[in-house]
Amino acid sequence: MIIKLKCNYCGAETEIPSDIIGIRCEYCGNPITHIPDKYKQILRFPKTLTTEESLTRIRKFLLDKVGQGFTIHNYTEFTIPIWRGLAKGKFNYEGYKKHIVTKTIKTNKSTTIKTETYYIPINRTTDVNEWIAIPGRINEDIYALDEILRNSLKINKYADAENMVKNGWEIVIPELSREEAINKIDDEAEERLYKRALKEVDELLDYNAHLYVDNLDLVYYPVIEFTYLFKKKRYRGVFDPVIGEVIRCEIPIKKTKRILYATLAYTILILLVIAITNIKPPPDAIIPTQLILGLGAGGLGAYIIYRATAPQEVYD
Repeated sequence: MIIKLKCNYCGAETEIPSDIIGIRCEYCGNPITHIPDKYKQILRFPKTLTTEESLTRIRKFLLDKVGQGFTIHNYTEFTIPIWRGLAKGKFNYEGYKKHIVTKTIKTNKSTTIKTETYYIPINRTTDVNEWIAIPGRINEDIYALDEILRNSLKINKYADAENMVKNGWEIVIPELSREEAINKIDDEAEERLYKRALKEVDELLDYNAHLYVDNLDLVYYPVIEFTYLFKKKRYRGVFDPVIGEVIRCEIPIKKTKRILYATLAYTILILLVIAITNIKPPPDAIIPTQLILGLGAGGLGAYIIYRATAPQEVYD
């Protein structure tokens, strides 16, 4: 659906899709915002660095991690609509915790070690008060999305919608509705609580979650994805202009580090081979020690060699 809006600065009429919340006037370049009533009270726009400040920090990061010789190939500025909500309520679970007791029984003729296993019943109720952030787009596939969601919960400085548009950030109505976001936050909270309960008991028998979502808001979180060229190879990264840091980036492994990895791998292999050959098992005994050490040596050595030959490592 196409709607018509009038620019408050030059008076020109502009046609935009109805799912656009903010756009620049095609005549004077000033921001035009169209915020539906149902979003006006819950919209949040983080205060960000400018594009120039962001690029300066990206270059400084690459100079420190990569060195001279890189070229920023491309960068894309966009916002991710993020629903944030405070999951509150109570979570109850029942289960058993395994407790093993070892007893040593000594007599005049022998010593016997006896092991007994007890199952301690656990029934706990916890108060829930946890902020959760979820993307407002369906099937979101964004590099470093987990870090972005965590960072969105730390915001303490906000700007207005016009300032956001003026700085070039796109603002589009989220695909997830308010009701869908509440249900998804509720499900995410319950899933987290369930996983925590599994860590507390050896066998989970039952659980109940009585939750509701409070303080729901919609944050348009800005992100800069960039790629850079170094020695004819392309790498990618993500910069967060709200906290002012690169939060994830592919970094080429330096030659000195590759040599270190390779040296360490072969040293481990040699030492373990020497250890294996010096083990003398009792006659006619089947002892898998050599096999375990051999597999361990091979696995560790192979992993380090893999690190030495990998095209890059990831900074996050």
